[in-house]
Amino acid sequence: METITPVKMRELELNSAYIGLTPLILMENAGRGAYEEIKKRFDVNNSRILVFCGTGNNGGDGFVIARQLSLHTKVHVILLGSPDKILKREAKINWEIIKKIYQRIETHEISSIDDLQRITPLINNADIIIDSILGTGIKGYIREPLKTAIKMINEAKAKKISIDIPSGMDPETGDITDVSVKPDLTITFHKAKSGFIGREKYLGELVVTSISIPSEVDYIIGPGDVTTSLKRRVFESRKGDFGKLLIVGGSDKYHGAPILSAMSAIRTGVDLLIISTPELIANTIRSHTPNFIVRDYPGRYLTSESIKHISNLINWADAIVLGPGLGIETETKEAVYKLFTLIKKANKPLVVDADALKVLAEHPTVLEGTRTVATPHRGEFKLLTGLEIKTSIDLLENINEILANIRKFGITFIVKGAVDLVAYKNMFKIDLLGNPGMTVGGIGDVLTGILGCFLSQGVEPFKAACAAVFITGLSGNLIASKKGYHFTSSELIEYIPAALDEALAFENSLNISMFDSKVYDVLKSRKTEIL
Repeated sequence: METITPVKMRELELNSAYIGLTPLILMENAGRGAYEEIKKRFDVNNSRILVFCGTGNNGGDGFVIARQLSLHTKVHVILLGSPDKILKREAKINWEIIKKIYQRIETHEISSIDDLQRITPLINNADIIIDSILGTGIKGYIREPLKTAIKMINEAKAKKISIDIPSGMDPETGDITDVSVKPDLTITFHKAKSGFIGREKYLGELVVTSISIPSEVDYIIGPGDVTTSLKRRVFESRKGDFGKLLIVGGSDKYHGAPILSAMSAIRTGVDLLIISTPELIANTIRSHTPNFIVRDYPGRYLTSESIKHISNLINWADAIVLGPGLGIETETKEAVYKLFTLIKKANKPLVVDADALKVLAEHPTVLEGTRTVATPHRGEFKLLTGLEIKTSIDLLENINEILANIRKFGITFIVKGAVDLVAYKNMFKIDLLGNPGMTVGGIGDVLTGILGCFLSQGVEPFKAACAAVFITGLSGNLIASKKGYHFTSSELIEYIPAALDEALAFENSLNISMFDSKVYDVLKSRKTEIL
């Protein structure tokens, strides 16, 4: 059975909205699909039907189901909570609709156990009870009057149908911490939830119905990749809770790259950041800003002797960035290889960028199986794999060969270009944000810093890579809308917080204008049917 986690499902729903398939449409599709499955299995004509609804989106699905069933019989909708607690726009819309269908739908607002007792005759005499109380957000113990409602549903003689999940079951693990509806039929949407495996006896008959999420959404990076990745701050947060990042970079030839990566990570939200760099340029880097710490090692560039100054910092860090501005001295490449092995032994997430990629090209399996993301542009990708990607159409036409070569490394890749590719094993996604102004030097260092922040906060590499390329591209589009294409990488960094805010606010605003839809022309090639 193909399954999906609640986090992945939320990501897909948000990314569906990103292409214009709004939550209101998905809710209508879900309710209609469930109604059709109910109608197949039960005689709904003139049946006594109760729909128990919570105040979240699962309740919204129930409102749609009630409306559809009201074509056949009178339906009672039991709202467990106050209407002013219905916060999601699409659920609120559907509640207002069913309130107006007063001849065929009777609504009951339940705020206490006493209110439930008053509708006991309805429950006892029902032919069909639909459970649309709690959806994929359920965690832990269930509050009243929901808990009593679930017990009353289980005690009723009616046929019981749970929508998406049985209320009370954790959709990710299948655990039942408190009480759970015991349905005769569970109608779930898009894919079975991951918690269903091994819990079949708690589901009754299981039916998976489509809500018309197109397959393209699986391969397009959108705001859902950010929303489900970003670590949320709480009142009791402490310094270091949001990541400690180490950047090993810089040389006598390049000092700007590690600064750009560091400032990008800080603007993305990392708490603590150290740049490990040669003493020759350390004070230049220190003078840029007091917002990060600089730890130097002797010399003009990284050597094997430098490693003793870095090893303790590796242990300190939650994630490491290796590469920006390092240079390609023979001694530096030897040191990078040794750092690869140290970081692998420490089991720390790693970003391999810029000059460190040249060492990876010489030792392609050295990081296999680690939480590493390599970030080559197309030229560096050719160095790593021998494959040349000239255009975005080339990328899409040759995706299977590209993925086969990436799999040999055993790590996640971001292949940067007009269309960015994120890939790991058989998984891949493409990012369509960005603009020609982002050809300016340093944008790759910005992406590296954003990625380092997400990794330091515990996001797994593939998701972190998707979130990072989206925020980088959206930041570029935001600054281009203000300044045109002639901006610098350091200027783009200042738009990272606005990009994060816009991605997080997307669920409520559904601002599909955040990207230029003309980039979808890339996907319309007759040779891009892999999507």
